[in-house]
Amino acid sequence: MDINEQLALLEKKNAIINGATWKKFPSIGDFIQGILLTRKLSVSPGMQKQIVYVIKNDEGLWNVAFNATYPIHKSFAGALVGQAAKIAFTSTKPHALNPIKIYTVTTSPEILDETQADWLEENGLKIGDPLALIDETGEGTEGLSLDEFAKQAEEEATPEARPVGSSLPKVKTK
Repeated sequence: MDINEQLALLEKKNAIINGATWKKFPSIGDFIQGILLTRKLSVSPGMQKQIVYVIKNDEGLWNVAFNATYPIHKSFAGALVGQAAKIAFTSTKPHALNPIKIYTVTTSPEILDETQADWLEENGLKIGDPLALIDETGEGTEGLSLDEFAKQAEEEATPEARPVGSSLPKVKTK
């Protein structure tokens, strides 16, 4: 594949992410279920790094974001494009300022049938490929493990980057 074809595929992947609706989980029991498409590193001014997962279901395309240092990302280790997944807000844990939301991630070990393969390929994705991590420049960060990425994100985080009143706990890394 030449550079122009690679750029065209990357543009399609970014269009998927940018065209998706942001999923919120306001109440315990809220969930999203569908197939995993990709994930992207997102950095907004004044905020910590986030990893955004893009999920496709019958209702459309959805972005689901979590702070890059959260341990939830380990639940997606080994995830594949086209794999069925469910993210659910299951409970809260008391914290000084705001309760901490607890999520459960379930992924299916089975890849979806080939009916999704055409749509995925048309949009620059291939069923069964590892779930790529695209950084804010649009470049892949596949060489960085999630643990390394979380450690890097935590090291780069500053107190000013944390929103006022945030209850985001620090994650210990080895």
